[in-house]
Amino acid sequence: MTAVIKIKEYRKQRKMTQAELAKGISNRSLIGQIEKGMVQPSLYLLRQYSIRLQCTLEDLIGEEPKLDLIDIMSTLSELELVLTNRNPYTHLDADLYLLESGLQQLSNQEKALLYYCRGFYCRYYTKELHESAGYFERSFSFYEQTSLYNEKIRCANELADLLIELNQVDKSFLYLEAAYKKVIKFKMDGIEKIRLMVNMGMAHAKIGEHRSAIRMLTSAIEAEHEAKIDYKPGQVHMVLGICFKREGFFERALEHYEKALHHYEAGSDLLNAGGILTNIGIVHRLLHNYDEAIRHLTYSYHVFCKLDDSLGQLNASYELAATQFYRGDHSEVLAIFKKVQELKTEGLPPFTYVKLLLMVGDVFMHKDKTKEALTHYKRAYRTSSNTADQKKQVYVHVVQSLTTHKQIDRLTDWNNVMKKDAAQFKFLY
Repeated sequence: MTAVIKIKEYRKQRKMTQAELAKGISNRSLIGQIEKGMVQPSLYLLRQYSIRLQCTLEDLIGEEPKLDLIDIMSTLSELELVLTNRNPYTHLDADLYLLESGLQQLSNQEKALLYYCRGFYCRYYTKELHESAGYFERSFSFYEQTSLYNEKIRCANELADLLIELNQVDKSFLYLEAAYKKVIKFKMDGIEKIRLMVNMGMAHAKIGEHRSAIRMLTSAIEAEHEAKIDYKPGQVHMVLGICFKREGFFERALEHYEKALHHYEAGSDLLNAGGILTNIGIVHRLLHNYDEAIRHLTYSYHVFCKLDDSLGQLNASYELAATQFYRGDHSEVLAIFKKVQELKTEGLPPFTYVKLLLMVGDVFMHKDKTKEALTHYKRAYRTSSNTADQKKQVYVHVVQSLTTHKQIDRLTDWNNVMKKDAAQFKFLY
């Protein structure tokens, strides 16, 4: 039996007209065309009919459904729409699996879209990022065998964005450069070109090529304004802020951080807003605007408290301590350190905690409490996560601190702390 016969059969059993079956799902004439075998329905449409007919998809098209009973391209297009809009649909995985079971019957275009949908499903629904990357790579390879350049660039963008997230930046450039050549060759415009420019900017930023990132992201913003499109405005301005800060252009960094904050707050994205507030505080400290730095960092701390995000609280606390240290308010540094000790410090990046211990040691040195200072310096040095280079940084800092505060006689005590590591610090000609 064919699917057409079974649709009519179940409709008759339910004493339902074509109009009643179609209501809210499709139009009545489509039901008639399907029942006459003139049109192949999509899986999504069949599932809607099966719900209304109070039967299963298998009841309509058999336990071992044949793909020639359905409109494959319509099915894929509908699945793509569901996925990209994040619409609820409980049969996503089942429908994708059914299509994959008949892979040999699909054209290159259909295979490309199927793997794109599967990659999207793995990335955003099941959070299987490495599996997702593999599906997007297969999708791209099939798009390479078609003339669908816009779809190819869209796939390259999705894959590159994921590879950047997975810290596989070198690999992301392979797809970005291939897509960029197509954009130039075919003089393409629109959202996918803008996404491509943004992804290239993000990739350059990730590997420390800040000026290239600034150039590409600034061009993307200009293209967005011309096309009246906003694509990841919060993230774009955030990365521009980071890049300008790293290059020493602090006022420009603040300009972009403020724009990023506006977008994140407008979208009620408190997590990213808290991160931006921390960065704004850091830049104000670098500009010696200590009151503004403290205001933003305190705001950031309270945002992370509201989110119950201990890592965010710890980072904001460290930056607050650093700001108070440079401001000369050493009592506040010790108060913040005490509060940090009450939190779970394992969430803090290890060397950040080491720097906080050094900062507290420096505070005690300023207070002429050398014994307490050395206690914290030793804790900083002996932190188990320290690399040899980090130990060297701690050692040099402490020697400079003891020398600056004219505590040369305590150098012997300090050298005894790191005696067993001395071989790592040998000068090499």
